[in-house]
Amino acid sequence: MTRQWQSVELGSLAQFRNGLNYTQAARGRGGLPIVGVKDFQSRSFVEFSDLEELDATSVDPGDLTIKKGDILFVRSNGNRQLIGRSLLVQDEPKRSTTYSGFTIRLRFTDSRCDPSFYAYVLRGPLIRQVLSSQGGGTNISNLNQGILARLVVPFPPQDEQRRIASILGAYDDLIEVNRRRIALLEEMARRLYEEWFVRFRFPGHEANTRKNLPEGWQMLPLSQIATIVGESMSPALSPDQTFCHYSFPAFDGGRLPAKERGDIILSNKLEFSEPCVLIGKLNPRIPRVWYVPTNTDFPQIASTEFIPLTPTEKVPLSLLYAYLKSEKFAGTLRGLSQGTSTSHQRVRPKDVLNIHLPVPPEEVLSKVGRYFSSIFGQLEILLRGNANLSESRDLILPRLVSGELSVSSAERELEAVA
Repeated sequence: MTRQWQSVELGSLAQFRNGLNYTQAARGRGGLPIVGVKDFQSRSFVEFSDLEELDATSVDPGDLTIKKGDILFVRSNGNRQLIGRSLLVQDEPKRSTTYSGFTIRLRFTDSRCDPSFYAYVLRGPLIRQVLSSQGGGTNISNLNQGILARLVVPFPPQDEQRRIASILGAYDDLIEVNRRRIALLEEMARRLYEEWFVRFRFPGHEANTRKNLPEGWQMLPLSQIATIVGESMSPALSPDQTFCHYSFPAFDGGRLPAKERGDIILSNKLEFSEPCVLIGKLNPRIPRVWYVPTNTDFPQIASTEFIPLTPTEKVPLSLLYAYLKSEKFAGTLRGLSQGTSTSHQRVRPKDVLNIHLPVPPEEVLSKVGRYFSSIFGQLEILLRGNANLSESRDLILPRLVSGELSVSSAERELEAVA
């Protein structure tokens, strides 16, 4: 039975402020952390550890700072899909932190509002569709304070807000635990790669102190150990079709994207079905390497700004990913980038395929391949687990915040997946 909650305009519960505008020169010595559009990705909360910093001696943010309980929205961006994406300031910043002029800050003025509850409300698919459809502009999409203020949101009693936020937060907690495990596995793979393919201290040669290529090893171009896959797409998907969309805005350290539904124009998109590794061509100063481990029952679609690579029989997928995630490979990509604007530099696929990588003889490759395959087998389980958790959370989110699903029923569903 649907609960009857009061509905109110968001502007009656909160006030809004556009973020800080600054010049390129302000990106100086640091001291003033700033949340920008790049920090949203597919995250739910502001992560303070990797924020860009402005020169605190040349920029005065005034009251354009954030505090615990604020919600930030992407206000303006060339990619319409980013408009209205939001982040909750879950923790109090340890030092004064501002936010970009391309974002809007929501700060609640009604003490009966639980920020965590409304952070989930404002991440729901209905709200996202409203925001995306109302963003104006021609070459660049925009959101404004008026659109946000007029959004009609549920206003349940505070105790129900907190229970709902607790349920949805439990899914995010489980996802975060898996993310930490994934990070540990990736760090293990990185260290193994450094030992075996940079220092050449591979199994049976742990005491090796030389850095030259061992006997039997070859430096082969990437074109001999991987091939580019994917077919160009141009028609739109039907509104009810489910797909996995590997896009630049969705990139979050290479985690699996949530499944999406809806009608999108597929110009400048690739569809692929093979397990592969995606490499970002655009702005290689920021490495984007995405591990796509297995086939799915849904179309897999990537931006043409990615190069999808699948390994030949010479190397396993896990080792190809380790190759492409290495700092040495990232440095080579940066050196190959072309373009006058830093943010629009690209690498050409033919240049990427000509990058040479160390490949051991078959007996060594078989041994190290087993190590990497074991690590990435565990990684794939965790990635799939997080994809399922995200899907479960996103399915119950609109039903919970609309009152269609009772809190008790949602708690039982959570017990089934925990």
